[in-house]
Amino acid sequence: MPTMQYDDIYITVCGTIKCEWGVTSWSYLDSPRPTHGFLIVLKGRVDYYIDGETVPLLERDVIYLPKGSKYNVRMHIEDGAVTTLLINFDMIGFENF
Repeated sequence: MPTMQYDDIYITVCGTIKCEWGVTSWSYLDSPRPTHGFLIVLKGRVDYYIDGETVPLLERDVIYLPKGSKYNVRMHIEDGAVTTLLINFDMIGFENF
């Protein structure tokens, strides 16, 4: 197994998006996700459907969304407001891990 050094991975193209959802679903099924991302549920309940699995998320939960992944998301707005924070980023040097 390779050993990571402090300079092995570089984070580039970082940006954040806070979203108060008014729709019930979002999808990256037709095209792969263009960047890596961390999604934090700030308010409400969200389900991610990835590789045949359902990943339920509640407030303060975080999910890693790999670059190139395909998934579908359901926001449970019938339970109240859903607010998320998405941190998009790209990495250089991560290919070997």
